[in-house]
Amino acid sequence: MSSVEVSGIPVAADYRVEVRLEAKKLGVTRSAPFLLDYLATGLALSRGKIMCGGYVGVERVEKLGKTGIIVYGTTMRMRGERCVEKPERLSLRLLNSIYRDFSTRLPKRGCPIAVHRLAFYTLGSRGHVFRFFVVDPSRHAAAYKLAGIISALSSKLPNEPGVVVSTGRLSDDMVRALSRAGIRVVISFHHPLLSGLLEAKKLGVTLALQDPHTGKLRAFGGNTPVDE
Repeated sequence: MSSVEVSGIPVAADYRVEVRLEAKKLGVTRSAPFLLDYLATGLALSRGKIMCGGYVGVERVEKLGKTGIIVYGTTMRMRGERCVEKPERLSLRLLNSIYRDFSTRLPKRGCPIAVHRLAFYTLGSRGHVFRFFVVDPSRHAAAYKLAGIISALSSKLPNEPGVVVSTGRLSDDMVRALSRAGIRVVISFHHPLLSGLLEAKKLGVTLALQDPHTGKLRAFGGNTPVDE
C-alpha cells in the first residue's frame, strides 16, 4: 500500500484524485494512488456511466501538485455478458460467519496505517469462499475499487452468489457502485447511514449492519430474504 513518512511514522497517502472519462470530469475522491483503473471503473458505476461487467481503462495519469492526481480514463466496455449471481436466501448466522472470517483474515491490529478494507466472498456448495480484498484510506475509494474489480472480472468469477464485507459505514455512493457491479448483499459492522439505507431500498440491496439498540448484526431492507 502506498504510504509516506511524516515525522518518522508511516502515514496512509490519501491523494485528491480527479477522474475524467472521455476527457469530461466524472468526479473527485480521496484515494491511495494505486488500482486507479478500478477506481475509475467503480466511480463510473456509481455515476451510472457503465453497468455490471463494464470497465474503464486509464489512458494516462497526471500529477497535480504534491498530493493531487488527474486520471484520464476511457470506456473499454460498457457492460459484460453476466453479473455476480444474486443470493436466493441467507441467514444471519451465515452473515456473522462471513464477518468473523473477514475480521480474522484482515485484523485491524495487523494494519497500523489508517485504512478501510473491503472483501468479496462467493457462496457455493463449500460454503463462503474468500476471493479478494482491497484497502484504501478512503472507504469510498475502497468501495469504488472493489466494485471496479468485480465488474471488470465478472465474466471470470465463479458463477455463484457474491457478498461484500466492509470495515466502513455504507453511504449511498458506495451502495450504488457495488449494486451496479452486481452485488446484492453488503455486510458492515457499523450503525446505518440514512443515505445508504435509502439507496439500498431503492436498488433492492440488503445491508447487514449493526443494530444501534442490540449491537448485533441485523438485516435492513433489500430483496434477499435473511432468516434470523
